[in-house]
Amino acid sequence: MDNAFEWLCDQPDIDLKRLSDILGDAESGSAQVCAEMNALADFLVPENLQLINAWSRQQDTLQAEIRVFRPMPNKLTVWRGRHAAKPIVLHPNVDQPAPEPPALIREETPPG
Repeated sequence: MDNAFEWLCDQPDIDLKRLSDILGDAESGSAQVCAEMNALADFLVPENLQLINAWSRQQDTLQAEIRVFRPMPNKLTVWRGRHAAKPIVLHPNVDQPAPEPPALIREETPPG
């Protein structure tokens, strides 16, 4: 009987700690995703793609020139030499700044 009562008292604390860990992982994961989305949007600006194309033309010694085109806002095409790769479909919001990830509010309660 004592073990059952002790388990009933301890189990919610264990479950709440596990939930707190899960929420902490979600918080850091969403911050990482937002940072990567913003980095991708920065990479895909037309000036950067033009810079990549110009650099590749200068380095083209084996006819392996890489050209990156963004014919439409939601499509990206990469060419290697004379061969086009399959167009890459981008998410419609790729150019939008990623929202701030939600922050968890932690209220510390005094022990006791």
